[in-house]
Amino acid sequence: MDDSRLGAVFALCEQHGVPLATHTGWDNPQYNRPHYFAKIVSEHPNLRIVICHLCWPDIDACFEATAAFPNIYYDISSLAHETRKLKKTAKSLRRIAKTHADRIIFGSDYGACSIEAHVALVRSLGLDEQGTQAILAGNALRVYHLNEQMGEPA
Repeated sequence: MDDSRLGAVFALCEQHGVPLATHTGWDNPQYNRPHYFAKIVSEHPNLRIVICHLCWPDIDACFEATAAFPNIYYDISSLAHETRKLKKTAKSLRRIAKTHADRIIFGSDYGACSIEAHVALVRSLGLDEQGTQAILAGNALRVYHLNEQMGEPA
C-alpha cells in the first residue's frame, strides 16, 4: 500500500469520488497493515478507504490505528466465517459499533461465506434497529453512492 505508483490510483479515486476497497487480513498482512491506511488518508484527505475484513484477526489493532480518520470504513466480510473465533470477533466489532457504527459496512464474501451468519453477527451487536439497518444496508448505500446510481437522491 505504500508503493508510490499507487498515488495515481488514490488520486483517481479522489477525483471521481469512488472509495478504494482493499483486501486485508490473514494472508500477506505485511502489505496491508493499518498504518498504511492512516498514512494514505493523511496524504489524500478526500479519499475514502474501505478496509475489507478489518485486518482480521487483528481487528482491534486495525481500529486503533485508523479510528481517527472519518474517511476510513470497515467492511465486515468474512468476519463471521471463522466460528472458533466468533466471540472475540463480535466483541471487537461491538466495541467499534458503539462509536463508529456509521463506518461499518456489511459484507459477506458472497458465495464463500454465509450471509445468514454475517447478518446474525450484526444483529448480535446490540444496536438499535436504525444502527443495525445502517450496517446492513445504509452505510454501503451512502459510501458507494448506490442511491445516486439508481437514480435516487443521496
